[in-house]
Amino acid sequence: MAHGTPVWRLRLTVLAMHPEVFGRSVQWQRGAGVSVMSAPHSIVASPSYQGSPVEAIHRGSGPIRCRLDGPAGALPYPQLGALRAEGGTDYFIAPLVFGDGRSSFISFATDEASGFSDEQLRLFEWLVPFLTVRLELESAAFSLRSLLQVYLGRNAAERVLSGQFKRGEGQVLRAAIWYCDLRGFTSLVDHTALDAVIPILDQYFECMARPVAEEGGEILKFIGDALLAVFVVGEDEGDACTRAVRAAQAALEALARLEVARVHGLRAGVAVHLGEVMYGNIGASDRLDFTVIGAAVNEAARMESLCKELGVPLLISAEAAARARGVTLRSLGRHALRGVSAPSELFTPFAPVGV
Repeated sequence: MAHGTPVWRLRLTVLAMHPEVFGRSVQWQRGAGVSVMSAPHSIVASPSYQGSPVEAIHRGSGPIRCRLDGPAGALPYPQLGALRAEGGTDYFIAPLVFGDGRSSFISFATDEASGFSDEQLRLFEWLVPFLTVRLELESAAFSLRSLLQVYLGRNAAERVLSGQFKRGEGQVLRAAIWYCDLRGFTSLVDHTALDAVIPILDQYFECMARPVAEEGGEILKFIGDALLAVFVVGEDEGDACTRAVRAAQAALEALARLEVARVHGLRAGVAVHLGEVMYGNIGASDRLDFTVIGAAVNEAARMESLCKELGVPLLISAEAAARARGVTLRSLGRHALRGVSAPSELFTPFAPVGV
């Protein structure tokens, strides 16, 4: 604009490598500032994308220029009608082709009565190679952060990105440990086609994982049909334990409402424990896992294995039960945990019904 180019709106997409997100859509418009939205993969099936200039770019088109002030109904791309309705007069979009062959784009629109001049259009085309390099770097950084968050969890991803990635590095933390395991999975696998098992397992994990995330927990790993998460203790141990118990109750309620769980007789056991863990990088020199280890983690897993025997879907250790707030718990007595020398008192908010 300072160089006399009457840009009224600019839009682009920062591409991502993410199972749910196609990219980050960024738009600037005079008078409205910048808006950023995550575009899901499903965007490519939407009317706003199909038959649009952006789809044409992704299919290999070169730059496209379209005047918006022509006769009504004369627009080659219906999606541009909204721009014209807002006062737009001219539109230009160009592909930004990355080194791996993927294409993003950048589009410019103006509300200047005369539209863009030939000189201004040449300026946009001259800028494309420079914008491509800059946006490819941004997309690479966005993809790296997105993939690390998906596969490691947000907290672990931030630690790795900040440089905490050396083998053997770790931090001793106090946390509420959350461990769940699925009942009936072996039978499900035996009687269901494998390509149908994964969608069922995904729905189950969604029931378990969403409440953990909503309560501020961090999912560390999926182990077959089990899930390990932690609620790191801040200033208040009771807060971490309360959130962990709330997440367990919400997860079990969600699973009870899940149709495929009812059809296949799937149930889960959840254990909540409180203790110290080592949180960091563990593994071989060329294959590390960012996770937690410690006696408390082992005890949580042993606790969960007693859910079936004790007939309840949720077991809470005495340490966590003493600090959890807003839930009525009853003792199930002291029970031996495999590999643990002293019996542990276990609590639950449920009446024994079998899991």
